[in-house]
Amino acid sequence: MLVPVIAARDRWLKPSGVMIPSSVTASTALVHDSYVGDMVGFLRDDPYGLNLQDLVERTVNEVIYAGTFRHLAAGDRRSESSPLWTTNAGSISFDQAQAPHVAEVQLAIRDHGTGNALALWFSADLAPGISLSIGPGDPPTHWGMTTAPLRSPVELAPGMVVRARVRTALAQPVGTWTSWAIVARPPPPPRRLVAGDRRRAQRADPPCSQDGRSASGAQTSQGAWLPCSGWG
Repeated sequence: MLVPVIAARDRWLKPSGVMIPSSVTASTALVHDSYVGDMVGFLRDDPYGLNLQDLVERTVNEVIYAGTFRHLAAGDRRSESSPLWTTNAGSISFDQAQAPHVAEVQLAIRDHGTGNALALWFSADLAPGISLSIGPGDPPTHWGMTTAPLRSPVELAPGMVVRARVRTALAQPVGTWTSWAIVARPPPPPRRLVAGDRRRAQRADPPCSQDGRSASGAQTSQGAWLPCSGWG
């Protein structure tokens, strides 16, 4: 949607014209989406005696648009939210609008819980003091957020370090390719002070969750799981 809006701006907006919204910020957070959980659980249980594992793979590798039929509540959030990128509608160039958008962020975990998706949403500045946000817990509108399922649910605990990576790119002839991944590391163990020893104990990096790889999904066939070593 961004590219045609910027094309229209460049063609028709007067020099003194104003873009509404003036800026839009994309954000993400770990969530527990019961719709995704129920759907994946149903497919994995071989309903009616049918093996639907291929559908499981497709489901966890495709973004799901919430639309207006459901909306995640504040209680569905499993991490603090983090902005991915902000688009200034008045200054972004047409070439920048066409380029892929990529962000890596850290999501703070405050409570115990289970996360099974990344929620993706936007907030828009419409006018000074007036904004619109469609994230978990915000009032429902006709704009729906998107959820990006994880291949397997992740058990979360306070102090865990979760890093998320999201990338969007234009698809041809229309649409958007979206890829996403997370790396979840357990919280560090409590430090022990040893009298007379001023050296800092060196702690090896803990393993990633789920068989040594990040829990991830991707709408594109190129959305391979990201190895932990690739995150530094």
